Amino acid sequence: MWRLSNTQAILVLAVAAVGLGDIWRLPSLAINHGGGAFLIVYVIALLALGAPVLMAELAFGKLAGARFSPASRETVRALKLSRLWLVLIYTLPLAGVAVIALYGSMAGWSFGYVFRAASGATQNLDTDTARALFLDLAADPERSLVWHTLFWLCVGVASAQGWRMGILRASMWFGGLMVVLALSLADTLPTLQRSDNGLDALFRVRWAELGIDGFWDALAQACFTLSVGLGIAYVVGRRLENTTHTARIAVGVVMLDLAFSLVIGTAVASMVGGDQVVSSGVQLVFVDLVVGLGHDRGAQVQFFCLLLLLSASSAVLLIEPFVQSIRERFRCSRVAAAGSMTLLAWLVGLLAIFSFGPWQDWEIYGRGAVDWLVYLGVNLLVPLNCLLIASFVGRALPPGLVLAASGSSLVAMGPWYIWLRFGARLLLLLLLLHTSGIMDFVLEFFQPLDTDVYRNHG
Repeated sequence: MWRLSNTQAILVLAVAAVGLGDIWRLPSLAINHGGGAFLIVYVIALLALGAPVLMAELAFGKLAGARFSPASRETVRALKLSRLWLVLIYTLPLAGVAVIALYGSMAGWSFGYVFRAASGATQNLDTDTARALFLDLAADPERSLVWHTLFWLCVGVASAQGWRMGILRASMWFGGLMVVLALSLADTLPTLQRSDNGLDALFRVRWAELGIDGFWDALAQACFTLSVGLGIAYVVGRRLENTTHTARIAVGVVMLDLAFSLVIGTAVASMVGGDQVVSSGVQLVFVDLVVGLGHDRGAQVQFFCLLLLLSASSAVLLIEPFVQSIRERFRCSRVAAAGSMTLLAWLVGLLAIFSFGPWQDWEIYGRGAVDWLVYLGVNLLVPLNCLLIASFVGRALPPGLVLAASGSSLVAMGPWYIWLRFGARLLLLLLLLHTSGIMDFVLEFFQPLDTDVYRNHG
């Protein structure tokens, strides 16, 4: 099997980590939750929670192999572990499916907006007009399907080429182009800046505005932005040399992702300002930032090209665990596996696309299709998978085996292992209880009764 060097592994994981979340989640979370206070907690969470779990997932991949089910069953059986640990093998793909659907729909719309921006259709718009322009595209299933199909066709072609000629080459090109586009956008800030207090809102430390929700959101974003719990690090770990130091890879990925996040976050904050609560997701990307980019057609084209590259780089790596599993289970060619998974991703993406069109009134328990995808993928399955990975590596596997997979000595990696076994697992458990809504439900249930209301009712 062809192996990845340390530099190649860092590049692949960094390209996967630098995704849409750095644009449609991180800047708005920071501005709305204390600016610099949120960023401080976020950086600490990257190093103290995201990086240790990323190292654990890499070690898990080195030990269990690239195949999700067969190799992991063999590992559980050989170590005489409970079969309940196999839950991890099935929830990793489920989280990936939810995120794939979100990325695919955003990428399809970004594809369409590249050409709209190039034609000048997105210039000098106010908020209402920009929102109407997006809804005109999103509510038309036929046009959205065209861009959605083109995006997944490109992703499928890259995946079908294999690791060396497809995924690694795409990661190098995508990574280089993303850096160029991000720096180019940052260079245009003096001409695009809408509000003088945008950067102040992003970087000024305001602890009073952080709140408990901001704290948990910082932890959740630290896990989500590093793509832990989605199976990407799992298959990358399978291709690492036995002597590879996983800590160096994790720190390298964190540093690259953080640098990109700050560059692009600075650009976003300068365009949307900080006078009010900043939206996230579709509203931020396709409405607020379109208005913020204003009259600069070139900057608008660069921005949506950047969105497209962010989506493509993550999508190519998100489907790789599935491609590996399909090849092993059905013993088919790489092209057939990549084509099958691309078709499945295309079908799942229809949930998000149609939620703005024929299914816009469809709701279950107050949530539409996109809301459920965000909840299941980002709020529930990613924290759950991180907790399962930390528990499996930190508790179920023999310590000597884990330390050997980390590529370092007991003295160097002992603190990481102890933290993963106890502190990280506790934090991840609390994070899961918060993001899933269980913690809020319990706290609300045990709140004391309003005696005045109770008396009046009686």
